[in-house]
Amino acid sequence: MAIADNRWSLFYQGLRQLYQQASGTTTAPDIANALLQSDYLTALFFELADDNFASVIAQLNLTPKHLPINVAPVVKAMALGLILSRNYGWQPQRSKQFLQTIVLSAAYTLVAANAHHAKVHAAKALQQHNKQHPLLPLLIATCNIQRQPAWQLHPDAPLLSLISDLAQQLLPATGSLPGLEKVLTQYQANQPDVVNSIWFCQLQKLVDLQALPGRFAKETQSDSNSRHYWFISGVAPAQDHALAVYVRPFDPVSKTVGNDVQQVALAALSLLNPQYYRDLSWLTILEQDDDLLPVPSEYSLDMCLSQSQFHKLGQLSINKQVQMLESQPLLSHFLQQAAGSISRQQLPVNRLRHAISMLGQDALSNWVAQAELHQYCLLQSHPHQQWLQQLQQCLEHALQLFCDAANQPLAAGSAGIIARCATASLWQHSALPQTGLARQTQQQLLLGIYIQQHVWQAQRYPEQAQQLLQHYQQAGWDDAMQSWHSQQPVQLTLLLKLSWQLTLAVFCAGSANEQRLGTMLAAAAVRLKLPEHSKTYWQNQLMAASQCYYPLPEM
Repeated sequence: MAIADNRWSLFYQGLRQLYQQASGTTTAPDIANALLQSDYLTALFFELADDNFASVIAQLNLTPKHLPINVAPVVKAMALGLILSRNYGWQPQRSKQFLQTIVLSAAYTLVAANAHHAKVHAAKALQQHNKQHPLLPLLIATCNIQRQPAWQLHPDAPLLSLISDLAQQLLPATGSLPGLEKVLTQYQANQPDVVNSIWFCQLQKLVDLQALPGRFAKETQSDSNSRHYWFISGVAPAQDHALAVYVRPFDPVSKTVGNDVQQVALAALSLLNPQYYRDLSWLTILEQDDDLLPVPSEYSLDMCLSQSQFHKLGQLSINKQVQMLESQPLLSHFLQQAAGSISRQQLPVNRLRHAISMLGQDALSNWVAQAELHQYCLLQSHPHQQWLQQLQQCLEHALQLFCDAANQPLAAGSAGIIARCATASLWQHSALPQTGLARQTQQQLLLGIYIQQHVWQAQRYPEQAQQLLQHYQQAGWDDAMQSWHSQQPVQLTLLLKLSWQLTLAVFCAGSANEQRLGTMLAAAAVRLKLPEHSKTYWQNQLMAASQCYYPLPEM
């Protein structure tokens, strides 16, 4: 208990020191020191969350009395940021950068008029220090949140701005502290459509089930003349399907919490407003709950291949196949959707065995290969997941168009796995998650520029695609990647390159991509024996076949 108490004390002390860097001066604090300190505090916050996530949730309900008024919202924002990032399934590195951006602005609250200006000061200082720093795009986007639409900004900027706003509302300048449930109710009253937002649903779920550690309550009914007060230390197993909590007796006069732990029904309690507090030991008596918003595990391409079931399928009976695939819900769901999409009636398929029968044993391996790569992509929780999926779908249909035209038809399952192998590395591209969905430079989509550079210039791109194509036994296509950067590529390489360029000319449309498509078509038409059609014809064919669209960002 004392260790946890000391670690939270270290965290609060570090925040105060970060805040006080500019104390007594009219100049901003040293950005290099602020970066080091914010990195340390972020890492410590993650460690405290790993020790007991209930203590992070308690930060929404308990506010340290000794923290400066400008710094206390930083703790609330960090707690909300970690809660939402885990609910969204973000990879740890993305969560870390998000929370460090919140902490860094604390160093500039003394030289700024408000929280927004603190972020502006931090962004300017960081830009002068290092224009390539990974935190800079998010900071700049958050500063410009009122000036530009969300789809032109860093994808995490709207969420960071929202969290900062929520944190401020949890700490009003006057009056009692509201609980998260009251803040959400106020949001819903002002913006009724907010109930459809992902963030609102996640926080409302937290309020309904888990946001109780660190709250105080009193009995709604009491047989005696005195009313009992309680400190809620955790969520207990439900009693007769009713939510129950662990409580300890609380003396509101002496501000002390007792040692006896009881389990009571939540319905028997009336929640009190969140409180300021001085005794850090209250954080150490919260019940341990290892299942409370666990850390999303990192899932790399190497892990995807090492856990692959692709090579085992042919050796199993259909009963064993069903048993093996049912243990992986994402794979099972993908196969059922795939079966429904190829049926004549386009009816939903709700049983895995039925889906396997419809897909057929000959094609099952390719569909499972697609399902495994689809699972890999989903588990990255990429901010542009839907956009990249649409790009992937475009490439799949472009492949089918050109292969059919070249009299080398591809089955849908084969085209799908080749397209997924050819695009999977985009989910690892470091610049894409920090780029606005519709941000342009020189009248070109910036996402498209990054993707073009990756596909046409990166030395690792053909190696990564070849590794996947070999694993999933796409004969010929894996060898085709060896001549990817060759001036005289083999036919399959040419087909894939032409499909990529058509995809870019449609999904990342612009004069430069259209010109490259026209040049590539003229050079490839003779070798591939393609019918003589204009680039516009092929673009229209792809748009009709893929029915692609640009998904708007969601929060």
